[in-house]
Amino acid sequence: MTYTYTDQNNNQYYISSSEIRYVPIKASESSSGEYDGGEPVTIPITETQFSEIKKLTESVFEAIDSHTTKRQMMTSVISLTSNGETKRLTLTRSKERTALETYLKAVKQ
Repeated sequence: MTYTYTDQNNNQYYISSSEIRYVPIKASESSSGEYDGGEPVTIPITETQFSEIKKLTESVFEAIDSHTTKRQMMTSVISLTSNGETKRLTLTRSKERTALETYLKAVKQ
């Protein structure tokens, strides 16, 4: 099982049971031409951290009021790949999405 999370700025988090790989957007790729997501980093994670990410991600998938069909400004995208199948959602802001982002940023620090 792996997750891919693309935040509202198009920074990407590739999450497996053993690591988070953060791939930031560069200023030259951003819509403003100024935003820079920082440095790429790969962080090893524990089973406990992966379990927490799984729990937070499940809550995002269950928060159907925050799902949308259009990728617009301020939306994010999450994908879950398991057993060769991928589920992908586009998300508006929600407390569930914020909780996931907050956790991912804390682990990345």
